[in-house]
Amino acid sequence: MRLTPLLLLLTKAPHKNFGGSKQFKRMGISSQGAFSGPASSNATKNEKFKRKCNFCHKIGHKQDLGEASYVLGIKILCDRANGVLKLSQRTYIEKILKRYLSNPRSQHWKAAKKVLRYLQGTKDLMLTYQHTNILDVVKFYDVDFVGCIDHKKSTTGYNFVMVGGVVSWKSDKQTLTTSSTMEAEYVACYEACCHVMWMWNFISALGVADFISKLLKLFCDNSAVVAFSKNTRNISCSKHIDVKFYFVKEKVAEFLIDTEHMSTKSMLADPLTKGLPIVLFQEHVSQMGLLEA
Repeated sequence: MRLTPLLLLLTKAPHKNFGGSKQFKRMGISSQGAFSGPASSNATKNEKFKRKCNFCHKIGHKQDLGEASYVLGIKILCDRANGVLKLSQRTYIEKILKRYLSNPRSQHWKAAKKVLRYLQGTKDLMLTYQHTNILDVVKFYDVDFVGCIDHKKSTTGYNFVMVGGVVSWKSDKQTLTTSSTMEAEYVACYEACCHVMWMWNFISALGVADFISKLLKLFCDNSAVVAFSKNTRNISCSKHIDVKFYFVKEKVAEFLIDTEHMSTKSMLADPLTKGLPIVLFQEHVSQMGLLEA
């Protein structure tokens, strides 16, 4: 029966290893006042909550556990002297390296070995953030037009850099089929625009938005997208684009977002959408804030 473990738990008396019982003595609770009856239900939920808060505030205490070493599997290294914060996912990468592949084809096996060699050689890289008095977000987005040969879908890639390191990024296949490079880039622009607006609202809630430029700039390497996002007139070749993607035009017209052209060689989102020459790839990686410990 599934109830057996529960019945055993209820019939066993608390001992020193029972959860929470080690705190009884510290909190001034003795076994003489123990009871097995239900809690009082006369008070309302709000009154009960207030009483519990006041009670916990009286008997409890806060303890400084120091700086966190690991959060959600990410190792944290903080150099306060130089104002540098580093994040490492070495533990996660080592777990990936321990996995095995089941029934792969030859091309899958070659690609997997290449990825594993890259993970093995870069597991010591850490996202590094520098202390600065100027808080601003630099936003890049790019697209690989029809990167998926099987489904003829393009790939969206964007990353947002803050205080010297990437704080948010995405590389994902688009859910719709686009008919041109400009349309695919504009879909990526829409996704980046939605995310950057969320980031701005999130940072605003933290109370530090005054240090961020009110005009959020999105950099892309497609001049047609820049012109289209700033053009308020209807164009015959863009009539088929879904209405929701005109969200970008709205934010540009409200002077909340500005799209700017950037050279392809300087586009930090390129590694998220396509393969690059090794030298250019390493330059982009370092500019994202991925540095060795």
